Amino acid sequence: MKSGSFATRALAAASLAALLAACATTPEPVAVAEPDMRSSEQFFAAAPDADWQEIAPEDLLVMEWPSEEGAEPNRVVIRLADIGFGTAWTTNVRAIARQGYWADAGIYRVIPPFVAQWGIIPPSEPGTEEPDEPDFLLEPAPGSFIAPLAASASPDQCERTPSGPAGICDAFAPEVRLVDGWVMGSDGASMWPIFCRSTVGVARGMDNQGSGSALYAVLQTERRNMDRNIGFVGKVIEGMDLLEDLPAATGPGGVYSDPAQVPMLTRYTLVSDMPEAERPRYRMLRTGTASHDAWLARLVQPNPFYSVRYAAADVCENVVPVVPIEAE
Repeated sequence: MKSGSFATRALAAASLAALLAACATTPEPVAVAEPDMRSSEQFFAAAPDADWQEIAPEDLLVMEWPSEEGAEPNRVVIRLADIGFGTAWTTNVRAIARQGYWADAGIYRVIPPFVAQWGIIPPSEPGTEEPDEPDFLLEPAPGSFIAPLAASASPDQCERTPSGPAGICDAFAPEVRLVDGWVMGSDGASMWPIFCRSTVGVARGMDNQGSGSALYAVLQTERRNMDRNIGFVGKVIEGMDLLEDLPAATGPGGVYSDPAQVPMLTRYTLVSDMPEAERPRYRMLRTGTASHDAWLARLVQPNPFYSVRYAAADVCENVVPVVPIEAE
């Protein structure tokens, strides 16, 4: 009995020692990061200046028309895109602004929640020919809607997992890439712009690509069937609410039937051509920085309001924030 009791006690001691050793080497549970509950404004204010990039005045276009109150004009600001393809369109848009071609232009077509379109107002009389386009406009190369994937493109922002997508993902493109501050759809070899709300596209006919002599902004929601079908020149970064507040046109094709309804443009100019004291300034959160990585994490972070949570955000979210630089 004594020897058996000794053996029992020895076995128990050995088991306890093994348990203590196992506990000593068991890793601590991984801490779950608290959701970033700051407002966007608070987040931007905390991001260091080095993580921001000011948008060049040459890449900003100001469009204005009179307000009903007759005070400050309505102003829309467009960030122009030069991302390795479609440069004929942005070159044409800059030339149109500098040559004064749109001196008699207006926002003549408004179809909520589809598009607001501007340019030289088409003739309203049946059978009247539209004016010829100026000879300084370039002809976009065939197939300019798509380009080879740029060397500067980021890795794919979406991870496809058996349980669902994670990251910044898209239902219309296999991959999502960031290229020089723009969000692109991609198949791994080529890339194309995505037509979300505020995207500025090139108006065209059935049998051409358009020159950029008429443009439109996508209103209220995404129009992804335009991807790889419509020319792309940039994005509205200020004044989308003004375009969306315009009354719907009731004429054929969504064109205002009464010329008096057309908001006529009183200014259409590149910011680089404005007096310095009048220039609006903007900056974007530089991709690849710690602040932008944190911003992307915010877009996909679990929201405690929801019991079913997703680890992915839609590509039409505010993936690359642009904010005004306040005058000092």
